[in-house]
Amino acid sequence: MKGLVILGVLVVAIAGIFWWQMAVVNEEPGQPIALVFGNTRDDTIEMHVVISVVMPRAETDRHCSAYTGADGGVWRRWIAPHLLVTNAAGEPVEFDFQPRSSLVSDLKAGGVPEGYAVARLKRGADYTFDFVPCISAPARYRCQFAAPREPQEFRRVTFMPVKD
Repeated sequence: MKGLVILGVLVVAIAGIFWWQMAVVNEEPGQPIALVFGNTRDDTIEMHVVISVVMPRAETDRHCSAYTGADGGVWRRWIAPHLLVTNAAGEPVEFDFQPRSSLVSDLKAGGVPEGYAVARLKRGADYTFDFVPCISAPARYRCQFAAPREPQEFRRVTFMPVKD
């Protein structure tokens, strides 16, 4: 009998810890996005953004087909309205789609990503990066950063909601 009481207390304690942990995780309103910087050339550096499987699933329009085509055309059309990077002058930065990254392995990027959005940035310059999960909804997540001068390790950055 004493063993059952101890077991019951342990089950309640473990359930409480899980509940508390989920409350802490769900408290974070941001959107994690994985990226890596490298392939420096002259005064520029490449930024590779992982297009995870869940990113295009927020929207069910025709842009979210899993088919990339031989040239990645579908993903190029998806990237343009969803991943918006501007420099300090407000000028947009162009992305290109690549099915693989020379900077990070697919396994490290989180399994099998849909691909990578690659942009060339000026080293040391300031940028604003907006992620728009669904074009038809007003939600937008933002990260402001200075492009690193040297390659950086793969990391996940939390983009915070933009309050208009």
